[in-house]
Amino acid sequence: MKKIIALFILFSISSTFVLADGYKIKVTIDGLKDTSIYLGYHFGDKKYVTDTTRLNSKGVGIFEGNKKLDGGIYLIVLPSKTYFEIIIDKDQNFSIEADTAVFSNNYLRNIKISGSEENSQFYAYQIFMSDESKKAQDIRKLMNKEKNNADSTKILKEETDNIDKEVKDYWAKIIEKNPDGLLSAVLKALTEIDVPEAPKDENGNITDSTFRYRYYKQHYFDYIDFSDNRLLRTPVYNSKLSYFFSRVVLQHPDSIIAEAHRILEAARADSLVFQYTLQYLFNKYNSSNIMGFDEVFVDIAENYYLAGDATWADSAFLAKVAERLIKLKPNLLGQKAPNMKLPSPDGRYYNLYDIDAKAILVYFWDPDCGHCKKVIPKVHEYYEQVWDQGVEVFAVYTQIEKEKWEKFIDDNGLGDWINVYDPYGTSNFRINYDIYSTPVVYILDKDKKIIAKRIDLDTVKKILEEEMGIKPKTEEIKKDSTESDN
Repeated sequence: MKKIIALFILFSISSTFVLADGYKIKVTIDGLKDTSIYLGYHFGDKKYVTDTTRLNSKGVGIFEGNKKLDGGIYLIVLPSKTYFEIIIDKDQNFSIEADTAVFSNNYLRNIKISGSEENSQFYAYQIFMSDESKKAQDIRKLMNKEKNNADSTKILKEETDNIDKEVKDYWAKIIEKNPDGLLSAVLKALTEIDVPEAPKDENGNITDSTFRYRYYKQHYFDYIDFSDNRLLRTPVYNSKLSYFFSRVVLQHPDSIIAEAHRILEAARADSLVFQYTLQYLFNKYNSSNIMGFDEVFVDIAENYYLAGDATWADSAFLAKVAERLIKLKPNLLGQKAPNMKLPSPDGRYYNLYDIDAKAILVYFWDPDCGHCKKVIPKVHEYYEQVWDQGVEVFAVYTQIEKEKWEKFIDDNGLGDWINVYDPYGTSNFRINYDIYSTPVVYILDKDKKIIAKRIDLDTVKKILEEEMGIKPKTEEIKKDSTESDN
């Protein structure tokens, strides 16, 4: 009997422990039965499923586990793939009742929460914002109708200002009531920066035209708590990062790198926030198609991943990163292009650094490449219109089948280019110029510095015209191939 009592007490303690340290979310969906629903969550700009339950014949199901869920905005996903959101924070033992009309006009008002004050507040907030948004839309419609009536426009503008004030006051009350809650953290993160007026002199003239921009950029993340990784499981943090690096920061590698370092240092306040931020920047600039942004990737990879900060990355991944840097670092914009000394079809060697030209187009191509067959004749046609303005083409054949190469040169009249190839692999051009496909073009200035790369012919023309004043002649001035430097 004593053993039975002892086992009963032990079972009771264990059950209590699971309830205290785990989660239990009872969901009732009116209109659904005998089907599965899912518990998901936001993470950055993606959504993931963490649990599933099956509704019984009464539409009731329970999500539960013996370990607390990480805080964030979660989703209850119905079989129709529609979902509604809940907050998972301190309260992880509560009930929610809804129906299948998720996204109907009144669905927010039909949801009932019990056992979670923060979720009750969350839905009250959503209802309030929905109502205020409708008011604002109605006013905007009236303003559009009354746009020629100054008095009406003024009154309507005051009404929109009042709505803004009501929203700010409402947010402030939520934050004051529950300053540590997730909803408060989200609202703080969504709060716009109040930018002061630019300084003026005694005559009222602005003395610093960039003041407001610099202030906004510097204070953009003021309301983000980098030590709070719950924000990662909401759409907010990723959205803030994306907007900042795409729309706020000057789109130049030096500016982006400086801001990336600043934000990453702030993100060190939490290891998971730091990991997410670093991975976000690494992936964004590794996959960017914007010319010159590979410099940002190189900086992040070199100063964080290869410096040991990416503790989650295994040795195989880091080896690939290091290998990628070997191919990118020699050909970043603004650097002097790696030299090449290569033979022409007749065996004469040409040194890239010896070419005296205002602009050099270094073209890597292959006559078997379908796109090369289309673009190379067009490049040559353009060359005939600008060669007399100091433009040279250093055309590098990327393969070694000499007869095929020579035939394409003859058939397309490319004898006035500096045509070279690397039959013995002495130049290492595939690594130094990161050549893994063709055609690829680099534009070098007179000092052999890289000013553009991996661009199409239209962009080549635009850059040469805008940066070097090289403009095609209205009438072609053809260069006699017999007078070629070859």
